[in-house]
Amino acid sequence: MQNEELAKFARTIVQELSYTGVIHIDARLHATSGEIFLIEANPRFWGSLAEATSGGLDFVRAGICISMGLESPDPTTISEVIVPSVGRILAEIATFKRPYSRLNPVERNRLRRTIRSRFREVLRLDS
Repeated sequence: MQNEELAKFARTIVQELSYTGVIHIDARLHATSGEIFLIEANPRFWGSLAEATSGGLDFVRAGICISMGLESPDPTTISEVIVPSVGRILAEIATFKRPYSRLNPVERNRLRRTIRSRFREVLRLDS
């Protein structure tokens, strides 16, 4: 399901800035109201590459194909992809809606990184 309002926001940002190149627009969709909250826009996709990949996208492969004049097997936008948050993944595991064994490798890594980071904060290992 493509969110037309989010796509419009993205087009406006890119057009108003006369931007060309890779851009990651971080937004949140309110679960009940459907309102979109724009968080930030970054001239890179590296920070979110794991999340995009877990949603089935491979921007690197798509970019290589496009640069070689080939049709990419991957979309070049994540407007139709929903990637669950770490909180949602944990909730699904805790409520037995999805076992840990059914997580894909990227989701498992995200979960491990988040838990490791939280333990470091609590134990003050980063100080």
